[in-house]
Amino acid sequence: MGKLFGRLRGAHAAFHRRVLAVLIWLQPALGIGVGTRHTWRVRFSVLGPLIVRSGGVHLEIKARQQRAVLSRLILADGIVVSTDALIDAVWGASPAREAVNGLHALLTRIRRAIEPDRPARSPATVLVREPSGYALRVARDAVDSRRFTAAIQAGREHLTANRPAQALTLLDAGLAEWRGAPYMEFAAEGWAAPEVTRLEEVRLVAVECRFSALLELGRTAEAVPGLEGAVREQPLREELWRLLALGLYRSGRQADALAAVRRARDHLAEELGVDPGPGLRGLEAMLLTQDEALLAPEPPSRPLARLSGGGTHHLAGRVGPLAALLGVAGGVTQDRPGYALISGEAGVGKTWLAERLAESLADQGWQVAWGRSGEAGGRPALWPWTQALAALGVSMPEHEERALPDAAEARFRRHAGFARLLAGAAATAPCLVIMDDVQWADDASLRLFADLLTMATAGRLCVTATLRTGEPEGRELAELLSALTRAGAARIELSGLSAAAIRSMADTSRLPLSDRNLDRLMARTGGNALFVQETLRLAAAEGIDAALAEVPSGVANVIRRRVSRLDGTGSGADGFEILTAAAVIGHGEDVSLLAAITGSEPADVLVALDVAISARLLTPGRAFIHDLVRQTVYTGLPSARRAALDLAAADALAARPGADPESVAAHYLAASPLGARRAVDWARTAALVAQGQLAYDDAAGWWGKAAAAHAGASLPDLSERAELLLSEVAARLDAGDISGARRARNRALRVAEAAGEEHIQMRALVAVEPQGLWQLKDFDEIELQLVRRLESALRALPEQDYELRCRLLGTLGMELYDTSAEPRCDALTAEAIALARRIGEPRLLAFALHARALAISRPAGYAELMAISEEQAEIGDRHGLPAHSVVGRMRLALMAAARLSMAEADRYSAECDAQIRRLGLRLHAAQQAAWHVTRLAVSGRFDAALRAVEEAWERMGRLGLFSLDQHYTMVRCFLLIGAGRAEEITDKLIADSGVGRMIPAAAHDFAIVAAAARGETDRVAELAATPWMPLGDDWTLGAFLALRAAAVVAAGDRVAAEAVHAQLRPYSGHLTTGGSILTLGPADLHLARLALLLGRREEAENLLRSCVAAAERERLTWWAEQARAVLRASLSQ
Repeated sequence: MGKLFGRLRGAHAAFHRRVLAVLIWLQPALGIGVGTRHTWRVRFSVLGPLIVRSGGVHLEIKARQQRAVLSRLILADGIVVSTDALIDAVWGASPAREAVNGLHALLTRIRRAIEPDRPARSPATVLVREPSGYALRVARDAVDSRRFTAAIQAGREHLTANRPAQALTLLDAGLAEWRGAPYMEFAAEGWAAPEVTRLEEVRLVAVECRFSALLELGRTAEAVPGLEGAVREQPLREELWRLLALGLYRSGRQADALAAVRRARDHLAEELGVDPGPGLRGLEAMLLTQDEALLAPEPPSRPLARLSGGGTHHLAGRVGPLAALLGVAGGVTQDRPGYALISGEAGVGKTWLAERLAESLADQGWQVAWGRSGEAGGRPALWPWTQALAALGVSMPEHEERALPDAAEARFRRHAGFARLLAGAAATAPCLVIMDDVQWADDASLRLFADLLTMATAGRLCVTATLRTGEPEGRELAELLSALTRAGAARIELSGLSAAAIRSMADTSRLPLSDRNLDRLMARTGGNALFVQETLRLAAAEGIDAALAEVPSGVANVIRRRVSRLDGTGSGADGFEILTAAAVIGHGEDVSLLAAITGSEPADVLVALDVAISARLLTPGRAFIHDLVRQTVYTGLPSARRAALDLAAADALAARPGADPESVAAHYLAASPLGARRAVDWARTAALVAQGQLAYDDAAGWWGKAAAAHAGASLPDLSERAELLLSEVAARLDAGDISGARRARNRALRVAEAAGEEHIQMRALVAVEPQGLWQLKDFDEIELQLVRRLESALRALPEQDYELRCRLLGTLGMELYDTSAEPRCDALTAEAIALARRIGEPRLLAFALHARALAISRPAGYAELMAISEEQAEIGDRHGLPAHSVVGRMRLALMAAARLSMAEADRYSAECDAQIRRLGLRLHAAQQAAWHVTRLAVSGRFDAALRAVEEAWERMGRLGLFSLDQHYTMVRCFLLIGAGRAEEITDKLIADSGVGRMIPAAAHDFAIVAAAARGETDRVAELAATPWMPLGDDWTLGAFLALRAAAVVAAGDRVAAEAVHAQLRPYSGHLTTGGSILTLGPADLHLARLALLLGRREEAENLLRSCVAAAERERLTWWAEQARAVLRASLSQ
């Protein structure tokens, strides 16, 4: 054993070189990448020359006029700037004749520069058009002047609260933003001068506060020389003189302190003819009497923070981010929590920065709780939050809500209970919760985090998360990131350290770097904090040239050489084997487990772990020093060896009383196909445990893994595999993952067919209960066979199996519903409702009503549709089925809007919004977001609608909904036509989106309307010469008839106009809404235009008057004005 220690101690420095070599060599494989560009957001710097960056990349704004416009918008701080004000900023009092057109050209060029990746014709998201002008829509911390003033204000507040150390950190961070005179190029312009003056005054106050903090910390030797220079530059600022005199006195220089006061008096008298103010006079009196109040306070008992691995830290390059985080915490109140997200590549220092925040806030009396996630997996659902609550001295809330009939309601109550626990913990002292490595958190933890953003409204609470960029982004993580944005979370994006920061770190380590070696270090590490730190450690041991030696070429050789000194101990334990076993389980904390896996004695395992700690592979707590080290060891193992170690770990864990099913299952699954039977059984148990914790996403994952392990090992019982897949379907439905549920259902059908299990096939056919306003289909091969399968199942089903028959009838009716007006839909869904009423089960009746509603969404069925929707919502309310409650009201809102009863529509919509927010119903939230787009368009707010459609489709994309590109383009085209901007619809836009393949009639009509708007008469004639394509008879018909009417009028086709008029006539007095996503305003407006084309002027004018009256009654000003314009034109003829 001693021999092993000796061998390792001698090679300790060489180890550092190998660690560093491995990490750098692995950068591409691990997704680290030196100099990787992040395009999270655009950032602006105005403290000095104007600079624009995106993801660390400098964006060129070359022309002075463009810089003037951009500077004027930045100065407005998000407020809309009128066109006249922008023209004045560019051309002054004598604008050019074509100033408006020139301004638009400048704005276009600026948008191209600051949003280079924005697709053509898509709406701008940074420099946006508003009704009264233009505005910049960026995060608060995206402009350096905002970060500057926020940090200075926070620093002043800390100084006032007698927290000079925190104040100094914030003040330094704010002053570090200052690169020169604000708005340097335009400082003399009238529009910029007041803001320049304000910012310069803020800087001077910050300088004074910084010196005050230094003096309070007892750092007079540092403060006095700086104050001497400051009073020379600003001899009329009395506070600087006061601080200088105070610093001199505390340095034992009473005479110099009094002399400083006299110098101040002389300057003030000579320049201004005034005496010093009360502050300076009072200090002079105290100096003369040697008042004890002038003595320096006791220095702080310990530094601000320490590295987790020991030793003092260095804040080089991270002062600003830490200040921003402290600012978030400083803004927390009893009813306003704070949230922050620290992101960056592996090794950049995210966790380190979070540790500094934790230590700083702990100094101020905050409670600190960590929730850590690990890539190795195998932890129970909600594990990060379980850790955090345990650190706060409370337990996870009970989940008796499992008995509730609805998963969303149960989950809401569970999460609300969690929020109450957090509020209770934060009631006595402010609380910081750090969620580390959220990219590896389980889905249930991510969903809980997202819900807390709206539920946690009591107690002084700050939640900070760290996120490694470059990792796969699942649905729940995407939802969380979106929710953090909506909640106004501060986003701290860490990039590589600058050359100045690295030099400062080297100086602190007493390792001066030449310019050449600094350049080599920057090139080698890309500024990655972990690599810089390891290089400097190695350089301290062996010299900078050895530390910067060439990286070895083969990763396998590097790993072998690196761990060769962990090869064996005198007592039989193999150091390499222990380390690899630790990499498999994710840590080295469980000595008995490592001993069981490797067949070693616990004492020998402890020795090997101590060696790894000495080599800085593990922390003193036996966690890996960085996950990159664990990854390096783990990925270096042959797959067969990894499987064997996982199997040994699983067997050892399974033998323990009360073993965590998740950990056991994770190891058995990693070992598969070894121990496949055990993998299936333990994955099933893990799924059941997750369901019991209301972690439905995690449960679905475990069911799917169990089925995959079953298939991967070719286990013979296909019925069991089909049942596993059906359990996955149910869990995905509870999680709101409808698309995933359909895919799992399709797999279950295939397996059940192969097994010859007819009843399982029938259950699979009806397993996916519709939950949304629209159907969600993928239309893959098995979807095309569903109708045949459903029909066969109905023929084979015994008559007495009423519930299954009801579900098969309703499902078949919905599957048959498409654009062909299949007559069987009516009969099938009517029979399903009759059966459901006979059975008397509320959930079954709600299902049948929903199926019926989807099958009759046409004008002829509006009266029945209203009654169905009201009954569905009532059943949902009475029996705790919120999905049905919401979807019923969503449909009622649409029907009210179609009838031009907007107040009623808004009332139903508000009720939906409240329930969706309360329960986190993501499918309904996405579809409701689409309704809000339509509502904006109905109100004539098309710019806002074009922005809102981006968010709506982002939500749908995260849910994996079908044909997103085509539907997105259609919605945009409808909005552009409604806004009078049809000329922006190009043939390329239609072709690229695939609208022509999905709905060729719509693509044809869009092209005619757009060509007419551009004045391309020949193109219109060419398109109109082709036959008009038939329109589908479904829920979109009203909107597409309005589009067809616009195209027919543009083409001047009287024959087609007669046919369209007859089809559109049943919609008279209604809005032309296609479901919740398409509208071209009141049908009467389009009927009137058709009537005018047909020469029926009296009919047209009556329709237009009716349209104006209805639009004015409902305050639809835009559409009232459109109808008036057509009416005026008709009357003038």
